[in-house]
Amino acid sequence: MSLVPTRRETPQIHRIDRSAPIAPASRPSGSSTPGGAGITGKDIIRMLRRRKWMIILSVSIFTAASVVSTWLWLKYAPLYTASAFLKVNPPKGSELQGGGQRFLAEDAMDRLMMTYVNAASSDTVLGDAAAKLIHTNWYNEVNQEGSDVVFELGEEISISMVPKTQLLRVSMTGQNRDEITEIVNEVSKAAVKDTQKETGDLHTQAINRIKEEQKKLEEEIRENVEIMESLQKRGVTGEAMASKTTLVEKQKAFVKKLSELAEEFKQIAKALENIKGLTEEELAQQPEVQQMLTTDPDMQQLRYRVLNLKVELAAKEERFGPSHKTVVNLQAALNTAQKMLDQKEQEITLRSIQQLKSFRENEYGQKQDAIIALRNDIDDLDEMIKTIEDKETDIEKAKEKKDAAEKSMAELNRLEMDLRMLLQGEKPLVIAQPAVKPLEPSSPKFLIMVPAGVMLGLVLGVGLAFLLEFLDTSIKAPSDVSRRVDLPLLGMIPHLDDVEEEIDDMRLAFLTNPKAIISEAFRQTRTTLMFSGTPEQRRSIIISSAMPEDGRTTIALNLAHAIASGGKKVLVVDANFRQPMIRNLFPDCPEGGLSTALVGQADWRDLVHEVEPGFDVMASGPQPPNPADLLGSNQMRIQIEEFYKHYDQVFFDSSPCLVVSDAVTLSTMVEAAILVVRAGVNTYGIVQRARDMITRLGTPIFGVILNGVRVTAGGYLRKNYETFYEYREQPQLAAAEVAAEVTAADAKDAEDE
Repeated sequence: MSLVPTRRETPQIHRIDRSAPIAPASRPSGSSTPGGAGITGKDIIRMLRRRKWMIILSVSIFTAASVVSTWLWLKYAPLYTASAFLKVNPPKGSELQGGGQRFLAEDAMDRLMMTYVNAASSDTVLGDAAAKLIHTNWYNEVNQEGSDVVFELGEEISISMVPKTQLLRVSMTGQNRDEITEIVNEVSKAAVKDTQKETGDLHTQAINRIKEEQKKLEEEIRENVEIMESLQKRGVTGEAMASKTTLVEKQKAFVKKLSELAEEFKQIAKALENIKGLTEEELAQQPEVQQMLTTDPDMQQLRYRVLNLKVELAAKEERFGPSHKTVVNLQAALNTAQKMLDQKEQEITLRSIQQLKSFRENEYGQKQDAIIALRNDIDDLDEMIKTIEDKETDIEKAKEKKDAAEKSMAELNRLEMDLRMLLQGEKPLVIAQPAVKPLEPSSPKFLIMVPAGVMLGLVLGVGLAFLLEFLDTSIKAPSDVSRRVDLPLLGMIPHLDDVEEEIDDMRLAFLTNPKAIISEAFRQTRTTLMFSGTPEQRRSIIISSAMPEDGRTTIALNLAHAIASGGKKVLVVDANFRQPMIRNLFPDCPEGGLSTALVGQADWRDLVHEVEPGFDVMASGPQPPNPADLLGSNQMRIQIEEFYKHYDQVFFDSSPCLVVSDAVTLSTMVEAAILVVRAGVNTYGIVQRARDMITRLGTPIFGVILNGVRVTAGGYLRKNYETFYEYREQPQLAAAEVAAEVTAADAKDAEDE
């Protein structure tokens, strides 16, 4: 029996600091866990199981209705279908392929057959057939109704292709077997006759239209051919293509040469810039200037003369001495020659420097002009290549247009061929099989009507089940608690009508039936509650619900007894001054109660009644004029502190929180609350309001106890009940067998003695 929630569902309560201001609940009413509002597969299965008899009834009713209606239909108004078959004869020859026995391609045959289907359905054919049906009841009925006979005949006659054959089916459905047979045959005859009469004219007109299109295409082809020839005459020929290749190669060579010139120009520009930045002395030391000084003939003569004078001077000076007149004259001549040499060197240096600058500038200008000229040549080649490419593009476009026109021309030629083949056919449409009087009804059929009824009943039943489920907003299952209320489930208590034991009062089930499944459910709820926070957080708990008669007293007494049975000392206080229950259930309770103790008229210890060791109860006492004020007073807080000194746990059986404010006021005095929800009665909207009303004041809620869970199809606890009773009976049966064996052994021992 798995009535205990899983560890994941076990609430973990953290005590709220009562000294801090109470913040309103941040969750709006009606909120739920994220992603929890969806319907799971288990919910759908449970819903279908709960409503299975309604679904079965719906399917049964519609199935029976389909059987009966089909039988009545067949008996009083059956429908018959008469069918005739027309054979389409394709042409036997082709103008383009020569004579011989040939068949059209599959797509051409399909087009041909669709042509005949449309022709057989035309107003002309139907009008010819209707003219021969004047004597029939069908014709008279249509006339009396004021409808168009041809239109009505087209609506009731069906003409279609028979797949993978050369046959057309002409059929009609009705109650008069003789008339539908005659109508089908007349339409077939009119279709054959009209086809043979109109085929030639229609095909001839089509061929004429094709020829007009062919002329337009021929003109288009001719125009594009002329364009191509004109462009070719203007140079776009094979030689021009070769010329384009030559131009491209030449352009590549020019680009390469341009790159080389650009590099040379860069170096010349750098050299010119260097010269402009040098001084006269630095320019004089340039190799070009020095070379000109060396190679100048005047400079060579002057240097030679100076050298000779120096040699002669040295010889004379050694011979005659430095003061000799000849030496002095030679020295004067040497000075004059040296002066002339220096002047000449300066003159040539200046001229060389000027020539060097002029040379660099001229070289710079020549390279620049060469680059500009080469770029112009490259641009001219680009223009020539582009011109050739534009002409190539024009030729390609003209060729594409010509090819497209030729393709369209080929398609028109093929269509013309098909039409000419049709003209050659002797009998394009013949009656392969006339309609005969049908013997068996064509509809209705049980194989169609009965499954349709079953499906309709199933769809309606399931749809109604879903509708009822969506309209029913009551909480029925544990999943509703987690999805709708966003609170953990502490336990589930079975409905009294679904248990096998005879229990007179659920509130006293712990006294009258301690081994029943209901008592076991409370013990399991106790186990879940033990994991809901620390013992200090469970010292005082208020048991409340949204509405009256949800089972608060039942939960409070039985749960408290289950906890007391575990060795705890527990007190249940009746805090419902408006409808007290404890005194009615325990007549031996002392006079007075909670209200008496709060107003100081008696000691609370004298007002407690011991039900069992460790389990005490206290009645509510006389109803005060202001129950909510009394429960929210400081005396109530002091009284609860007194309870803590003598009991491990105190339960307050309160009033419904949505009816009066007593329970909400009392919830601010206790450690936590438990919300009782009656399965199938409380809606999730009401429970959400009750939850928010308590939590808004800062009181944590341990969870929900689902009371009155029914054992229904698709419901909960059925398998749990069966397992519980089987498990409980097996040990008892084994004990009885052991006792019998022991008794038999004792008897045998007595006989032996």
